[in-house]
Amino acid sequence: MPFKLNIGDGENYLKWTGFKLEVKGDILGGTISGTRLKVGGGTNEDIYFEDSGIRLYDANSNLLYFSKTGLTTLCITLTSTIAILRAVANNLQLESGIGSNVQFMAGTLYTYFYHTGQWQLPNLGADPTEHLAAGQLAIVNNVLRIYNGASWSNV
Repeated sequence: MPFKLNIGDGENYLKWTGFKLEVKGDILGGTISGTRLKVGGGTNEDIYFEDSGIRLYDANSNLLYFSKTGLTTLCITLTSTIAILRAVANNLQLESGIGSNVQFMAGTLYTYFYHTGQWQLPNLGADPTEHLAAGQLAIVNNVLRIYNGASWSNV
């Protein structure tokens, strides 16, 4: 029969069952080394870095949130074919590796920046009527258009 250890009470304890070490309460340590850190047994788990205030939060089976107190939050969605980055508030800057393309999606419309330097806008069926500002570009019925601050015209 393996040796057993049980120190503490029902609220906080250190217990060796003979097969695993169970800890309930806070652990304070310098360096903890190992091959894997497993946090929790389900979703809604997080890792918090106290000195910097950075939090890594498991929001769902394929969603990760990085946040810092007082700053915006970055959400990473992982699927079997794509990784999606979202800034929960404000703007997001993306950088891709050599030979990689960047795809932006707003609603159902996609814009691509190709590693070859090309920029592809979605092909719209009509001139945009919202969020207008001078200098905006749009592809409308396969024609490149520009907004001059008052109206759209062909480039």
